[in-house]
Amino acid sequence: MNNKSVFIFLNLFLLSSILILYGIYKFNFNNVFLFCFVSFCAVFLAFNIGSNDAANSFGTSVGSKALTLKQALVVCAIFEISGVLFAGNKVVETIRDKIIIFPDSISPVLFVCIMLSALLSSGIWILLATKKGLPISATHCIIGGLVGASIMMCVIEYDKIQTFNIVKWQYIGLITLSWAIVPFLSCILAYFLYAFVVKNIIVPIKRKERLLRILKEKKRIIQSKYISDAAQRVDAYLNLELDSINKNDDFQIFIDKIKARKKVININKNLKFIPYFVCSGLVVNLGIFLLEGVKYENFYHFLTNLWILIVVVSIFYFILTSYLSIFSKTKITKVVKKIFIIFQIIGACCFAFAHGSNDIANVLAPFLAILDVLKDGDIDTGFNPSFFLFVILGIALISGFFFLGREVINTVGNKIISINPVSGFCIEVSAGAIILLFSQAGVPISSTHVLIGAILGVGLQVKRINWNLLKVIIMTWLITLPTVSLLSTFIFLILRMILMETF
Repeated sequence: MNNKSVFIFLNLFLLSSILILYGIYKFNFNNVFLFCFVSFCAVFLAFNIGSNDAANSFGTSVGSKALTLKQALVVCAIFEISGVLFAGNKVVETIRDKIIIFPDSISPVLFVCIMLSALLSSGIWILLATKKGLPISATHCIIGGLVGASIMMCVIEYDKIQTFNIVKWQYIGLITLSWAIVPFLSCILAYFLYAFVVKNIIVPIKRKERLLRILKEKKRIIQSKYISDAAQRVDAYLNLELDSINKNDDFQIFIDKIKARKKVININKNLKFIPYFVCSGLVVNLGIFLLEGVKYENFYHFLTNLWILIVVVSIFYFILTSYLSIFSKTKITKVVKKIFIIFQIIGACCFAFAHGSNDIANVLAPFLAILDVLKDGDIDTGFNPSFFLFVILGIALISGFFFLGREVINTVGNKIISINPVSGFCIEVSAGAIILLFSQAGVPISSTHVLIGAILGVGLQVKRINWNLLKVIIMTWLITLPTVSLLSTFIFLILRMILMETF
């Protein structure tokens, strides 16, 4: 066992111990040993979600060199745990109610076995995928775990009809359909978005900046009264249609022609696209932050969030317009690059906040369902999570990102395609728009699938994709649900055999 493995084990042991001591102090559980094991499984799953899913938030930022890996770790820690602490309690829905229809006669011990199997099987599969650097969906893992254990429970305890009806297959079908549709949509959007930016902003600005440099050099040559082969090549390249130059020509004529040429080039014509484009991306990113992260409880709250969105975007628009007008005379390519870096980081932060607020439900939903039974011996007694619980699981999530997130970050940011600040921004905006659209429509999708689809779209545009790695990632997606389901059934059988005797 290497030093890294020792630190990971100690981290899991410490967080689990704190959670266990808090639970024993705060509540009177019927089975302390089982509570200890459940607490470890919850911390273990949160740790692995952080190592895989949380890495998606900053993979493109690290790949584009907008952030270093250490900077990404710090920023991700801040925004992921902020999402968990300040907005996580608004998304602690019982995921099981969307997927499984439990019989009224189900015993509490079997219910605990199902939830615990989902926690443990999901954590194991995510850990295996993370070690290989493969991004997968934590939500799909939890769903697969619940489905596998629930079906096995019905096979043992109930008849065949009940076994088939326990799962909401239309929900599973919707998830399966999303595997194909959602990455395809994000791929198409990213493809055309990046093509628009390159065609209307990046390439024209670089070309015109190069021409302006040549004009500047031409002016210097003329002003110094030197006529050389270099000056003639500049004339031919620019096609200025100047008469042959000699020492007797009027100096002012050449200067006026160069000024006229500069006006024709007009680099500001292409710069005007940037504020509109970048602020549109900001609308998507802040929309994810407000609607997915902070969320809204009623129509008045929605209007408040909408007003905040309008004010913030307007401020950024005016600042950006002023910034471009001031620095348009300098090295504009570097200025544009800095703009995309800044807004890419903003997008990653919003994505991380929303991720922290949403994905913590993958741990809390089954964990709280088990605590319900351990506390009162009944199912659905309404166990309310405390702020301390969010803190512990949030720290576990960030710890996973810190210890094991590098592999997935490298996959997302470097190994599939080469990412720069512009392409990274287009990827984040495309993925964010699809996530926002489908989530507000109430359709369950995987942020991992959306992000990889957007990366593929940009890769198709630049024609440089690691197809071998992409095939492995897609194959992992396809086998996640059945593999976790199968793993969960075996864990359920073991837990049932143990807990039916001791519970």
